[in-house]
Amino acid sequence: MSFTSDPVCWTECPSTLPMLANQRRRWQLGLCQTLWKHSEIMFGRKYGIVGWLSFPFHSYIEGLGAAVEFLGYLLVPLGVFLGLVSPGLLMVFLLLGFVYGGFLSVGAVLLGEITYRRYPRVRDLVTLLVFAIFENLGYRQLVLYFRFQGVLKFLGGSRRWEKVSHIGAIAEG
Repeated sequence: MSFTSDPVCWTECPSTLPMLANQRRRWQLGLCQTLWKHSEIMFGRKYGIVGWLSFPFHSYIEGLGAAVEFLGYLLVPLGVFLGLVSPGLLMVFLLLGFVYGGFLSVGAVLLGEITYRRYPRVRDLVTLLVFAIFENLGYRQLVLYFRFQGVLKFLGGSRRWEKVSHIGAIAEG
């Protein structure tokens, strides 16, 4: 078996919004099913760092995080409407969410570029950075909604994965 420190894999993104929804619900459902099936790993002594760090992270942040974040987007504004939460707290909640999301997206792009130098033209890198910032103003929330639906499907006992169709288009850059 050989090892490569720089594996490259390309995938085709969904070409329609319904296909994106199917894909993200499918991924979330699959994640929840996998975590549930292997739940004995959680804090299992024989699994070492995987059982104490990786598995809890994926369970609580990736698995349940979609539900917690989605419900936060619903409950905090509801709390403002009912007078239970100050409008200032709503603004802080939204600002922190957008800034944190932007920080993670921009950080990932910059770390990737520092490590692998994938973008020979500065314009390409700047374009990607702009999209990394604006991804957090609508797109992230839309994908979060689809992921939340995946969590609900899992909690509802669904075992059926949705089909994701690919059209086989390749764009040369």
